[in-house]
Amino acid sequence: MKAPRNPNKSGGILLMAMLMVLFFSILTIGLYKLFDTDAMETLSVEHHRRAFWMAEMGLEEVVDRVFRDESFRNSPNASLPYTVPYAGGSFSNASYTIESIDINTPFGTTGLVYTITSRGTAGSMNRRLQQDIWVRPGSPHALRSMSGDIDIDSNVYIDGDVFVDVGDVHIDAKENLNPLNPTGVDGYVIAGGNVDGKGASSVDTIEMPSPPPPSIDINFWDQFDASLMPYLNTNGLDGVSAIDITTGVSNYNFSTMESTEKLVIDGTASGTASTVSNFHYMVSATSIDFKFWLTLESRTIIVVDGDVNIGIHLEVYDDCVIFATGNITVAQSSAAGGTGATLIAMGDIVLAQNSFFNGIIFAEGTVDVGSNAEISGTIIGGEGINIGSNAEITFDPDVFLNPLPGLKNIFTEANLTPLQWREIAPQ
Repeated sequence: MKAPRNPNKSGGILLMAMLMVLFFSILTIGLYKLFDTDAMETLSVEHHRRAFWMAEMGLEEVVDRVFRDESFRNSPNASLPYTVPYAGGSFSNASYTIESIDINTPFGTTGLVYTITSRGTAGSMNRRLQQDIWVRPGSPHALRSMSGDIDIDSNVYIDGDVFVDVGDVHIDAKENLNPLNPTGVDGYVIAGGNVDGKGASSVDTIEMPSPPPPSIDINFWDQFDASLMPYLNTNGLDGVSAIDITTGVSNYNFSTMESTEKLVIDGTASGTASTVSNFHYMVSATSIDFKFWLTLESRTIIVVDGDVNIGIHLEVYDDCVIFATGNITVAQSSAAGGTGATLIAMGDIVLAQNSFFNGIIFAEGTVDVGSNAEISGTIIGGEGINIGSNAEITFDPDVFLNPLPGLKNIFTEANLTPLQWREIAPQ
């Protein structure tokens, strides 16, 4: 006879099964919640990270536009705030917003300080960054060639960046036997072509797009008319050790002056033309040869429709300009007696050995700097630059601090110096 079933035992098994189902259900729900929470936290962290990089992207755009775009640099808040959506790669549904660009004059220095505020957004997250940059006018390069090679001879030290838009950079500047005076390029080398030579391995080369090329504001120089200036002929002045000119002169004939004589043009007197008040200038309708020592005192402008040839020595002081529609040649040496001058030639510029110059050298043709030169400022060649041996070229942004007549539109770039970077509270 079959034993009767125990209902209590069956009920216990059913209860045990139900408890197991409940346990695993709770466990499954808990794990789902855990994974869901973890996924949400991961997404939140990812959005937090993306928002940061979007804000950084906004800063970089503004810095680049301040550097390259003169109209934006002059009126950066004209279209602010603006938002740029970004859907590249994994950064879908993200954006950056340029909120403001505040401009201040730094205490005790020159130029302007731009404070950029950028907000990056990703999902529900946003982060805000600020960057201060010090902005000063001028080309940021020690050497800049727009077309044609830059050749740097042996024992040359370049303190600043080297940039060639179209062409190569040849550096033979590593062979210096003096370990206390290292040679090469202390800065970046940016070339549209190749960078080669014995010193190429010791420099940092980077790739970046060419900024807008500098150009000469020829319309400014067209206003100088030699027929408007007084006449001076120095024939018969042999034996005079120095000629002081304190009024504008033209129609030069210096052929009889001795090489030991010295011509001093005193730029401290006010110019006679209203277009260049507080400057003193001399104008020639044809090429001119200075076959003697030439000294240009402060704030002197020489404008020549042709070539300027200086046979012995050129000495220039603050804020002097020599402009030639042809070439400018200094045959023997030059000296910088001040803090900044400018040579501008529609043709070539040639500086002999032992040249000392402080300022801007700009030629639409080539620039040739002889050996043992010391140039402080910037050198720009339209068709190439050649630097002789044992030279030292130092970029000096201060040569752009007081723009000279005719140079207002020469440069569309700016010298940028990064200052403080910080993250501020989100909104």
